[in-house]
Amino acid sequence: MAKQMISLLVFVLVLGVVGASTVPPVYIFGDSTADVGNNNYLPGTTAKANFPHNGIDFPHHRATGRFSNGYNGIDFIAKTMGHLRSPNPFLSLTNTTLHKHIYKGVNFASGGSGILDSTGSTITLTMQLKHFSTVRSNISARVGENSTDEILSKSIFIVSTGGNDMFAFFAQFGR
Repeated sequence: MAKQMISLLVFVLVLGVVGASTVPPVYIFGDSTADVGNNNYLPGTTAKANFPHNGIDFPHHRATGRFSNGYNGIDFIAKTMGHLRSPNPFLSLTNTTLHKHIYKGVNFASGGSGILDSTGSTITLTMQLKHFSTVRSNISARVGENSTDEILSKSIFIVSTGGNDMFAFFAQFGR
């Protein structure tokens, strides 16, 4: 029942956004269910999905850092909202490219992360929020605080996380 309610809520949100005249920015936080390649840019971690079979059903049959064989749920939501593709992973953006993408949205998700900072060894949710703060500061420096508030108030924020916290709990304490 809860799963059906969440699906309905996402459908209603997406339907409302699709009916809008402009496509709002999408900012994504979470774990491997939402990661579109941030972990590819992390040194020293094995929590990556940049190798086959990942991406076999993605355009050009290449692994992109998504923990799936093709598009993930975030890709489908972004496309349904009117985006041509999912927002780029934050760690793929440089000082010279960040300004080109921040108005479309940014993906901060990292496979292996969780709600708790003690979960996983990738980009914690706390760090994802700090990365968002960097993006917010960049927008504010370009258009001012009031316009930033206006842009962000019309943006979509997606959080998809928690599974790794449960896995870590049960691995430590069992049933």
